[in-house]
Amino acid sequence: MSFINTISERIILPLSDFAIGQSVAKHLKLLTKSQWWSEKELRNYQEARLQKLIKHSALTVPYYQDLFQRNGLKVEDIKTIEDLKKIPILTKDIIKKEGLDRFTSSAIPPRKRIRTSSSGSTGEPLVFYTTKEAYSFNIAANLRGWSWMGYRLGDKFVKISNVPRNRLKKIQDFFSRNKCIYFSSTDDTSLLKTLEEINAYKPKILRSYIANLSLLLKASNKYNVPIKNLKAITTTGSVLHEYFRVDIERATHVKVFDAYSCEGGATVFECNTHSCYHSTMEYAISEIILNNESGLGRMVTTDLWNYATPFIRYDSQDLMELSSNKCSCGRNLLPIKKIIGRDYDILITPDGRYVTPLRLGVFFRTLSDVVQYQVRQETVNTYVIYLKTSDKRINETELKVKAFWREIFGDQAILNIYSVDNIPLTKSGKRRYVIRAENITLS
Repeated sequence: MSFINTISERIILPLSDFAIGQSVAKHLKLLTKSQWWSEKELRNYQEARLQKLIKHSALTVPYYQDLFQRNGLKVEDIKTIEDLKKIPILTKDIIKKEGLDRFTSSAIPPRKRIRTSSSGSTGEPLVFYTTKEAYSFNIAANLRGWSWMGYRLGDKFVKISNVPRNRLKKIQDFFSRNKCIYFSSTDDTSLLKTLEEINAYKPKILRSYIANLSLLLKASNKYNVPIKNLKAITTTGSVLHEYFRVDIERATHVKVFDAYSCEGGATVFECNTHSCYHSTMEYAISEIILNNESGLGRMVTTDLWNYATPFIRYDSQDLMELSSNKCSCGRNLLPIKKIIGRDYDILITPDGRYVTPLRLGVFFRTLSDVVQYQVRQETVNTYVIYLKTSDKRINETELKVKAFWREIFGDQAILNIYSVDNIPLTKSGKRRYVIRAENITLS
C-alpha cells in the first residue's frame, strides 16, 4: 500500500464523511471484517436488521401500514428470513400505481431524504428516496468489492460515463482520484480522444458499461492505440457474457471483474477467484426464487438500510443462477454462479421453452458481417430482428438467421428481419440486445 493509499483511507475518507455528512469509513470498516463472518453470523446480522426495518415500515410507511392490516400481520410475525414469505412480493408497477408518497416513511423528514432513481434503461425510471446512511453503505460496499480486484482508495481510476457529472460529483472525483470521461459521441475522432485521455491519466482501474467498452476496444484495435497501465477492468450495466469477457481480456491483457446492482438490492461483485459473484448480504436479503422448469432464479430483495423508501421483497426482475458450491475465496457471502439478465431479456418459444440472451449472442457471433443486432418478441410466436451489417447484401445472413430461428423456435415462429443503419443505446448508455413484450410473462 502506497503513501497515497494510506492518506486516502485514514485521513481523506473520514474528513470527506465529516464534511458532507456521510459514513462510508465506518461501514467500510465493518464490511472489511464481515466478509469473513460465518454463515450464522451473517444470518444473525441480517435478521437483526430485518426486525428493525419491519417495525419501522409497519409504523411509518402508509403502504406497509395498510398491507400489515389487510393481511392480519403484526410486527412480531416477521423475525426471520423465512418469515418474509408472509409478505407479498412488491413490484415496480405496484410502486408506480400506488405513488411514491405511499412508500415514503413519515419518520424521515424531507431534508434527510435523497431523491434518486433506477437507471431507466428499459423504460421509465423508478423514482424513490434513500438516505445518506444507505447511500454511504453502498459506497462502502463498492469499495470492498473493488478491493477484490486489487483496488485501494487513492488508486487512479477512470469511469466512462454517459451522464455529465454535477458539481458535487466532480468534487468527489477529485478527492477519490477518479477521472470521469463523458461518453457523448461514438465517432472515431471522439473514441480516439477518449483513448488518449485514458492513457494520459494512467489509471489502475477502468470502469465502463459493456457497450461503451466494446466501442472503445474496436477503435483501439482499428487505430492500434492500446489502453496501457491497467490492472483490472470492471464492467456493469448489462450482462457480461463469456464471449464479451474473452474479447475484453484478449484486447487489454487484464482481468475483467463484473458487477451488478439494482434499486433496493445488494451490490454484487465478482471475486478474485472469478468462479462466482458475491452479494453484499450485510446490505440486503436476496431471495432467489427458482423457476422449476428452467432452473433460473428470480432475485427478490429486501433492503435493510433504506428507511426513506423501504423495499421489502421487491422483485428486481433479474434472473440469476446460484452457485451450488462454496467459493474457494473463503467468503460465506451469497455465491452467485451467473447473472442471466432481466426477466424480459428472456425470449419464450411458441411451445413455452426459454431462450437466454447468451444463446442468441453465441449464434450472432458466428455471423462475421453483423455489427449490431436487436431481437424483439412481440407476441407468443412473432419475433422481429434488427440487423446492422458491414455488408449491404445481407441475403445470405438472413437465410442463416431464419434457419437458426426454425431450429430453436420451431415452425410456428413468425420472424421478420429488418436492415438498419444503427441500433441506438438507451438513455442510460446501455445496449439492449433482446426485448420481450411486457404482456408475455414467464410461467
